[in-house]
Amino acid sequence: PFHFIRYTNLVCLPEFISDASPGSSCWITGWGTLSSGGSQPDLLQQASVPIVDQRTCKNSYPNEIDSSMICAGLKQGGIDACQGDSGGPMVCENGGRFYLHGATSWGYGCASPDKYGVYARVKYLHSWLKNKMANN
Repeated sequence: PFHFIRYTNLVCLPEFISDASPGSSCWITGWGTLSSGGSQPDLLQQASVPIVDQRTCKNSYPNEIDSSMICAGLKQGGIDACQGDSGGPMVCENGGRFYLHGATSWGYGCASPDKYGVYARVKYLHSWLKNKMANN
């Protein structure tokens, strides 16, 4: 069972809301390295990253992106998830609530120009998540 403490909270699952729009700022958090091949932080890190439109995402990673993936980050790089952040949340605000839109998945390096962070699109995992929560 999960125990709430001062530093934890619930996140909503995006069952009936639309995807976060390109350009929308979302939040990523994690304990991963601070740079490619770098050291891990002592404190949980967070960053705001904009959602990238699917065409730009596909152009950045030819033949690797499908509809179950969503990209976020800056064209010039500089802000991204990194090694050790995989599986962590990408949450986006909608109507005063935070929704889990993505799970950190992969990228080329960390925060490289024209190489966005790639996230598993949570709406494709909704049935699996509901099943896991119902059975635990």
